[in-house]
Amino acid sequence: MKQLSFVLLFLALTAPLPASVIGWLTSEACDWKFVQSTGGIRVDPPIEKEGKSVLPIEYYVQGLVAITCQPTALNSGLAVRRIEARKVGAQIIIRVFTQLVEKGSDTGRIHYADLSEIPPGKYDVFYETPNDMTKYLGRIEIKDLLEGVRSQKLNSERVAACLKPPLAHFCLPQQRNCQALRALATPE
Repeated sequence: MKQLSFVLLFLALTAPLPASVIGWLTSEACDWKFVQSTGGIRVDPPIEKEGKSVLPIEYYVQGLVAITCQPTALNSGLAVRRIEARKVGAQIIIRVFTQLVEKGSDTGRIHYADLSEIPPGKYDVFYETPNDMTKYLGRIEIKDLLEGVRSQKLNSERVAACLKPPLAHFCLPQQRNCQALRALATPE
């Protein structure tokens, strides 16, 4: 009877909680053994997503898909809450946090670790523990997202300078394609 009372009290207290609180209460970091038991983990080269540099990570917590090894455990009630990424010297250490599945949970295979606080450069990626070669996931290069923006801006400025007609036949060495650009921009 005491157990039934405890269960009813627990349900009464947790039922009105928003889903995000339940996810936070059930959030747990996964160790390497758990990750391997659910099919392994793989990292892809960083990409830009929503203006930030992110690390795509393939991981399926439910244990239904072999990513780097055969899964030995099934977890249909779990979802990935977040993937933590931190810099330790010339390494990036990642860690998966799971939670109970709830409305809006991430139950997909591809997740993204935020790299925006990590400076551009080349890094070795490990799971959970620096320098542990059994948990080595690969080498990545984080590129400076601003460099691409700067390059784009510089190229647009060069194009704009080429299109101005002060000297139709004159072209600076770094603006080799001025004549072609003028020809494209000039209406016939």
